[in-house]
Amino acid sequence: MMTFRHRDIVSLIFCWALVIAVSGCGQDPLPVQPVSGLVTYKGEPLANAAVTFATQDENGRSAPGVTREDGTFELTTGGARKPGALAGEYIVYIVKEYPVDATGKRTTAEKIAAAMERLPENISSQPRMVSEIPIHYSDSRSPLRATVKKGKNDFNFDLKD
Repeated sequence: MMTFRHRDIVSLIFCWALVIAVSGCGQDPLPVQPVSGLVTYKGEPLANAAVTFATQDENGRSAPGVTREDGTFELTTGGARKPGALAGEYIVYIVKEYPVDATGKRTTAEKIAAAMERLPENISSQPRMVSEIPIHYSDSRSPLRATVKKGKNDFNFDLKD
């Protein structure tokens, strides 16, 4: 048989569990909308490019993604990387770069890392990156804009020289 004190403790624990359960059932703190799309350059799918929807709202959040081999992408938002983006206006940045060696030849990240390991400790060097697409798509001159609305959003960006 439980004493009065044990019953109080059990009731208190039950109430706290109920409060915690109910508080978790509220509105999603990040009401993201599904966002996907396709990036092409000169009519061909652009693989492995970084796509960022940069928010125009001071309370908004930017949403990044990376294109697959077929040029398609999906965005994510927030620390938990929730699929999608918040509704709102965005400037779209697309970056597709590759590293070059000291002679300006295209190289791989692995080759650059190996070369940097051979450098004396007092020398620091960053690999030089070259854009595969016109640079204005990746900076403040980007002409690309998107409006994310409630519901499914699909965007196609055909980049030109």
